[in-house]
Amino acid sequence: MEPQDFRPSTPLLNVVERYLAFEEKDAPLGPATHLEGASPIHTIVVVLASAVTLDGAALSLPVVYRRIGLRYTAPTGIFGILFRPCGFNRLLGVSVPTETQLPNGADDAVGRFIQALAQQVSAAPTHTQRVAAAETLMLAELSRREPQALVIEALITFVLERHGQLNVAEMAQKSNLSRRQLERRFRDALGVPPKLFAEMTRFAYVFRLLHEQPQANWADITYACGYFDQAHFIREFRRFTGETPKAYFAQAPHSN
Repeated sequence: MEPQDFRPSTPLLNVVERYLAFEEKDAPLGPATHLEGASPIHTIVVVLASAVTLDGAALSLPVVYRRIGLRYTAPTGIFGILFRPCGFNRLLGVSVPTETQLPNGADDAVGRFIQALAQQVSAAPTHTQRVAAAETLMLAELSRREPQALVIEALITFVLERHGQLNVAEMAQKSNLSRRQLERRFRDALGVPPKLFAEMTRFAYVFRLLHEQPQANWADITYACGYFDQAHFIREFRRFTGETPKAYFAQAPHSN
């Protein structure tokens, strides 16, 4: 069984793309559980395992900002919040941390939020109640924050519509910003430079096409996603996953 998806409530539509939940009782876990759905969207994942404590101890949880495919070795379960590109910034007023994990005891808004999220989500007995607990926390956080006009959001939408197939000069021209202004505003809002965001968006399109056109060959995928050739595509695949396409998909549960 695939991990279950849950949609956000209306007040959080500009913050959250979806919630993802998986528990051992949902289906047996293999040695490496894949949670595919490549996207440059920031993700917080709570690992629902016996190692997660509820006694106030510091928790260290992944904050992923180059999510291509998440893999965990036999956890009891997971609960993930997949943010919209500027959702993390809207929620906490900061760009997403660039580390894959927050240090234990992180004493800041992000650390406190994630620790509270882990405790309340881990304590909830069902996926629906986990979603409700997460949304209660996020709505409370949003109520304490002044809305910010993120002028970069229109450009982000344009990049997503173009599947990342544009360069920084085109992005600067589209937004009427200098390259320096563009770099600064992108980093403030997303925590990554515009070039990297476009590259991640283009790579995410690979997985979308594979989902929509499972019989497509790699040459077609390479061309549709704007890579120079298959060698260029394989380099980018290694860059974002650490593996070749053949090795990556050979480990996926749905592989034949």
